[in-house]
Amino acid sequence: MIRDRIWNELCDAKKYDFYLGCYLSSLRSKRKKINMLKIIASIGGIAAEKWLSNSSLVVLMLLTFSELLKEIIPALSIDEKLLDKLPEYRMLYVNKFEQLDRLFIQLENTILSEAEATEEYFKIREISIRIEDLDNSIHLPEKKKLYDRAISKFDVFIHNMYDLEDGD
Repeated sequence: MIRDRIWNELCDAKKYDFYLGCYLSSLRSKRKKINMLKIIASIGGIAAEKWLSNSSLVVLMLLTFSELLKEIIPALSIDEKLLDKLPEYRMLYVNKFEQLDRLFIQLENTILSEAEATEEYFKIREISIRIEDLDNSIHLPEKKKLYDRAISKFDVFIHNMYDLEDGD
């Protein structure tokens, strides 16, 4: 029974590690695109200054409109707080996976008894408290496409590391 609990939690930790890695990559890519658009808009504003007499007013209106759109459509902006906390959040899952993986291998190779493994398992579960605390402090909307990519990476990982076809 403890073996199954360790295995399930190990798989969940790795899946979420991959998901958070994909999410972080997606946010960084999105930030790059937004910054590139800002640079292009700035260059356009400088160029418009040469040809239009009221270009300052036009640029100001465009900036105001873009800020309004960011408030109305959250997908057009990046939460910097989320971007700062996401690596720490992911590292908690990486740490949890590493500890569970070590415990799983020790249990499989009968280095630890089930009683010792159970005790160690509940010590490792204390990481879940920090994970939940961080999870409550950030808003991480689920993205199906990123989750599917993470599951795909997980399936390859499980097959290569444990010689299994899937995580179950």
